[in-house]
Amino acid sequence: MITMSLYSEKDLDIELLEEKIIEPVNKTNESKHIVFIHGFASNSSCWELFVEKNKNHYIHLINLPGHGSKEYKPYHLIFKFIIDLIKKYIISIYQNYGPIILVGHSYGGAISATVTHELKEINENIIEKTILLAPYSKYSILKVIDKIKLFQIKNSDDFMELQKMIFVNAEKTVYELEKYLYKKLSLEFFKKNSKNLKWVILGMSLPSTFYKIDKAFKTIGSSFYFLFGEKDKLIDNQKTIQRSTINNIQPYFSIYEDKGHAFFAEDKDRFFNEIENIINL
Repeated sequence: MITMSLYSEKDLDIELLEEKIIEPVNKTNESKHIVFIHGFASNSSCWELFVEKNKNHYIHLINLPGHGSKEYKPYHLIFKFIIDLIKKYIISIYQNYGPIILVGHSYGGAISATVTHELKEINENIIEKTILLAPYSKYSILKVIDKIKLFQIKNSDDFMELQKMIFVNAEKTVYELEKYLYKKLSLEFFKKNSKNLKWVILGMSLPSTFYKIDKAFKTIGSSFYFLFGEKDKLIDNQKTIQRSTINNIQPYFSIYEDKGHAFFAEDKDRFFNEIENIINL
């Protein structure tokens, strides 16, 4: 069977990712380069809680296609293009700085797992560790499919309904995030990106996407670390854990009790300390 790609190598412009690098205050030979990949319907600002605490490592923040300020073509928003684009981006970091640590949340977790799997087939030294936060997979689709409409944010009421799916205590967490203008910036984000997000959802739902993600999960190794919120309403934690242990390799698992899908914002101190601990393992 002959297949044709919608894009070529020259289309993989890493400028689409709108990278921002935050240098550490305490630069040492032990400082790591950490790439953070946000989830669906979010952007790099979701990591501000970690960034403001970090003193020791180089932080690379990106906006996935469809989630930033660039003009995107439909093929920019399909899973395969995003994987190829981020692989090219990570290889460039590796060539300049050496091995990296990759952190991905939800859809960004699925991307991180897939990128790690495909890059290890090229050079197993590029990615030192992969930390997956409530990663999206085929087991998530049944929990997500009837909630897609919640991502069609048009007003404050819509916004709060989505927050109740993301956080266990939405009112408290949103209040704590207001110093980052969380609600205002979120409403602006959805207004600008509503059309893009529909294309991203399509790409997330294709059988070829789930095939790639599932293939990555079948090859999970000891360099993978899983963090979950106990009361996640969007991700099927138990099936993800079961799928990730089929090779009799027991990755690192951590459950945030009484926390939801975005547990890293609900328990930011524990999250920061845990990432530091994983880095030092």
